[in-house]
Amino acid sequence: MRQPIDVLRNAARGGQERYLVGLADPAERQRIAAALSGEGFVLEVESISEALARLADESFDLAVLDVPEQRSTGRDPLAASRELRPFTDVVLIAESDPAVCGAAFGREVAAVLPRPLPEVDALLRAYVKRLVGFRRSRTRGQLVLNAFAGIRAELGAMDGSLADELEELIRDTHKAPSIVVLGGDELG
Repeated sequence: MRQPIDVLRNAARGGQERYLVGLADPAERQRIAAALSGEGFVLEVESISEALARLADESFDLAVLDVPEQRSTGRDPLAASRELRPFTDVVLIAESDPAVCGAAFGREVAAVLPRPLPEVDALLRAYVKRLVGFRRSRTRGQLVLNAFAGIRAELGAMDGSLADELEELIRDTHKAPSIVVLGGDELG
């Protein structure tokens, strides 16, 4: 029989992470895929349509997609992002247009990387790895909370203070987030 601590430890490790890169520009697609390559499995596709079809059939932790300049493709990643959010973090690559970025965040995308992408690969890699880290933290946190639900009583009998701390974390996840605006009153 596994010990409760081992169950939590295994949940915190997570599994192999999967990433989808659906960008039409081969140079951008290769740079993003290279930045993700050390983090897990990376699948590259050449179009938004193909990427959205893969997302409908498979699970990915993070999907990096184009925002088409013309909405004539019939496949809009913004329309799909809200439905994908619990399963996949959607990151869009788009022109630096406040209206496009606002619409993307309104549809609950995880991030928007503006075009042109940073010329320095180390900077691009840092951005991508930060996004991966955010996703990894949320996923592993949820896995630990799910594992804790199955061993709550047993862990409480073994180590009541640890069980109490995890209970407190669960209560904190149900609180509304705090939003702070730094700057002048006009900015707020």
